[in-house]
Parts: sequence; structure tokens; C-alpha cells
Amino acid sequence: MNITEREHDVIHCLSKGLTNKEIGQQLGISQHTVRDHLSSVFKKLNISSRIELAILINASKVPAHNA
Repeated sequence: MNITEREHDVIHCLSKGLTNKEIGQQLGISQHTVRDHLSSVFKKLNISSRIELAILINASKVPAHNA
């Protein structure tokens, strides 16, 4: 599972409770692009919702980005 740097950016914003619109504004991307990144993350982690992603984040099961 290879999560991109931008996907990590989106995950980080999501972990702060931001909406797709707010994530897009913060990262300078459209809401559609935010949804695309989240869909990619969901597929890579074999999950289907923001709630499942939040649970993984809280359980620290989302791999750290290797900068």
C-alpha cells in the first residue's frame, strides 16, 4: 500500500475534522480532487467511508509518510 504525499495531506486535514470543502480550500484543490484522493485512500486501505478512515487514524494504522 503506497499512500502518496498528497493523500497524506488530505488524511491529515480529515483527521482535524475538516470537510471536503475545507480540505480543498486549505490545500488549494477542488472538492472533487479531495474526493478522488479519499476514494484512492479508501481503495488502498480496503475501507469504504470517512468513519472507517477516522477509526484507522485513531488506531494509528494509517502508514506514516516517508518524507
